Amino acid sequence: MLTSEESPSALLERESKLAYTPVNESEDCYETVVDRIPKDSLAWEIAVKETDRKFPGYLYFIRNTETGYVKIGLGLIMRRRLASIQYPNAALVTLCRAIPVSDCIAADRTARDYFASRCYKGEWFRLTDNDIRDYVPQ
Repeated sequence: MLTSEESPSALLERESKLAYTPVNESEDCYETVVDRIPKDSLAWEIAVKETDRKFPGYLYFIRNTETGYVKIGLGLIMRRRLASIQYPNAALVTLCRAIPVSDCIAADRTARDYFASRCYKGEWFRLTDNDIRDYVPQ
């Protein structure tokens, strides 16, 4: 369940106590292939970008502590998403901010466009803590 924005540590703590259920279940949602993909996977992140449906979730900012670069992305279960990003990285990654949004795809696209001039490579950006703190999703 989405709540108002909370500290990254509080979010991860709250999620560790919850049963994992998709937040987009409702009477008017119909099941598609996207609904059967694990919500914490890269495949889900790619699949939702190819649909026209709106998915509530989180816009996140995750910092690689070795390089300082920040990954901007979307996800439903931040604890699992953080773990899936940490796995292939030798350096520690930390969650800087997770913003609850009603449409992950639009929020992700808007944030990347907003920080386009600060892009290092793909989803990784050169952002300061102030950039992350001051960003307000449209």
